[in-house]
Amino acid sequence: MNLEWIFFDAGNTLIGLNYHLLISALDAAGFRVDELTLRRAERSARRVLDRAILERWRGGALPRTGWIESGVQRDFWRQILELSGATPYQADALVDTVLEVTRPAGSWDRVESSTLPALDALSDAGYRMGIISNSSGTLVEHLRSIGMARRFELIIDSHDVGVEKPHPDIFRLALETSGASASSSLYVGDVYAIDVLGAASAGMHAMLFDPLGGWDPTALPPGAPVCRTLHSLGDLRGLLEPPA
Repeated sequence: MNLEWIFFDAGNTLIGLNYHLLISALDAAGFRVDELTLRRAERSARRVLDRAILERWRGGALPRTGWIESGVQRDFWRQILELSGATPYQADALVDTVLEVTRPAGSWDRVESSTLPALDALSDAGYRMGIISNSSGTLVEHLRSIGMARRFELIIDSHDVGVEKPHPDIFRLALETSGASASSSLYVGDVYAIDVLGAASAGMHAMLFDPLGGWDPTALPPGAPVCRTLHSLGDLRGLLEPPA
């Protein structure tokens, strides 16, 4: 594929969750858990997340906004908490605590050592870059505070534009705003049914960021877009042709 633009998801792709904040909040609420347990549970819960969104996608009715953040994310974190040892009653009570930590962009302050060099290499090679992310209206300022915003020509925060992934309209908005064509644009994100499905529905190329190698393509229903996986952002430059 001959690309001009590369768009990225933010959380769990460019920036990682500060698990210390989450674990501290859960501990204060009476539930003790460690980071490894949460990470393992999250990996398993992603399959449930994908299935829920794919089922809605197959029905042909993806809401523009409100559904992922208010519904799907609650179910996702409830599943993680139960897999981490919480009772169903505890998990239901703790979801609000989790979302209070995970929704603000400021809680996502972990940047892998390979991330910034990878972005710089893509920029040096002539690719133009942007971000399309479901966030809380705080993403742009947060990325400025950690020195990442300047690497991107466009940052789309779902809260600011009134539409959230996986609805294709948020991807179309990014294309329209940037002047990019779908056929010359790639989207990279970490959740198949939110990132790959949404971008492909807007006609873009898509890659699944899967650093732990947990993606199982056999889970896809008939007609769902296939995708390549990416284990490290540092590998991306070597997989692409130079922009025209």
